[in-house]
Amino acid sequence: MKDNSSSQPVATERYDAILQTAESLFAEKGYQNVSTEEIARTAGVSKGLVHYHFSNKEELLVKILERGRDSLSTQLDFIEETDETAKSKIRAAVKAYLDVASAQPALTRMALIAFFEAPYSERLKSLWLGYLEENLNAFSGLIDEGIAKGEFEPVDSKLTTHFVIGMAFEVLRVTALQQQPLDTNKIADEITRVIFHGIAR
Repeated sequence: MKDNSSSQPVATERYDAILQTAESLFAEKGYQNVSTEEIARTAGVSKGLVHYHFSNKEELLVKILERGRDSLSTQLDFIEETDETAKSKIRAAVKAYLDVASAQPALTRMALIAFFEAPYSERLKSLWLGYLEENLNAFSGLIDEGIAKGEFEPVDSKLTTHFVIGMAFEVLRVTALQQQPLDTNKIADEITRVIFHGIAR
């Protein structure tokens, strides 16, 4: 029997290289302006290998977004299980959201691409809505926890979550378009300060 164990790391490396190349090119040139031929050429692989791993360009975008989503979900699950106050958990969750974007700046541009492409693709629409629902449930669960513990007033947790995610996403959108660095600690502090204390004296 042929031993394929030595070929598996190579296949994984090529898969990751294709994904990383696609992410960089999509972010640099725009999703519509990049072909699978260019992705293959830049990654140093054949076009056939790209299509072996990914059926089309849309699947590349989907896999890039799923990788970012999985990273955030892992961090949010960990935060939910800690013994910190609800306020501390929400601050940590906002920072995790920002950290994932900061670690992969092209990912935010991918999210923007998916947002604008979603009306034309049922797969992207489903992925985008599912991603939003996961974030909504995670953040609103922390707000509900704070309400139950008496840390927060009995607010609409879903609506408040939209405020939190909306503020964070707008910061990410602008910094991604301007290609500016993110100070995730400062931004997380400001967002949670406004949510918990407002801006009035």
